[in-house]
Amino acid sequence: MAIADSCQADSLWGAVDAFHAHFDFMMQTIEINGADDPNLSILRTKCRFYIEQVEALCQSLSY
Repeated sequence: MAIADSCQADSLWGAVDAFHAHFDFMMQTIEINGADDPNLSILRTKCRFYIEQVEALCQSLSY
């Protein structure tokens, strides 16, 4: 059980890191290219995906 919790915690931190990296990149893109950059929709989708992964992993760890 402890190993499973450790793996889930590692997965959680990986998802948090991925979200943070994509969010930072999105914010830099906005600073450089402005909020009208057509690539922002892709970055928003990726950020949404990773934050949903973070939520799901948090829920699974709370059970």
